[in-house]
Amino acid sequence: DWLHINSMSYIGSNHWYDEGDERFHPDNIIFSSRSANIVAIIGRSGEIVWRMGPDFRVSKELSELGQISGQHHPHIIPVGLPGAGNLMVFDNGGSAGYGVGNPGASDGTNIVKRDYSRVLEINPVTFEKVWEYSIPGGADFQFFSPNVSSAQRLANGNTLITEGAAGRIFEVTEEN
Repeated sequence: DWLHINSMSYIGSNHWYDEGDERFHPDNIIFSSRSANIVAIIGRSGEIVWRMGPDFRVSKELSELGQISGQHHPHIIPVGLPGAGNLMVFDNGGSAGYGVGNPGASDGTNIVKRDYSRVLEINPVTFEKVWEYSIPGGADFQFFSPNVSSAQRLANGNTLITEGAAGRIFEVTEEN
């Protein structure tokens, strides 16, 4: 299961398409390959029309966003909700990815490691990080779910987060 596709859904209505960006056609499909650290959109032709990952060093914008690893439930925030049109993804962290072996991953698997999770809201055109919820290691409380999990925007502007490995569900404000 080297790709481990863990979610697939239609893009749905969004302002990017309404403004002429065909990559975000409502009938296109967004998917997540957890093990390969890739989020992509498949066009109706079957071709990949948009991609984020696996290597986040390929552009200044992706480098600033930082490596996404083992992610779940990427989706375009639906019309009518705060942040509509932005991409929301639960960035699990943990270990994932493939590449040249290194001292921590001699066989070239699980080359990316991070010991905390993040929920990200990203402008999918510019890759600018719009919002983030995270608590890096070293704090009294750590936010980390190395597998499963999800996040979704609520009508009140808050974000509902499921921290799957810990079996927790909680709601955070825009101010975290």
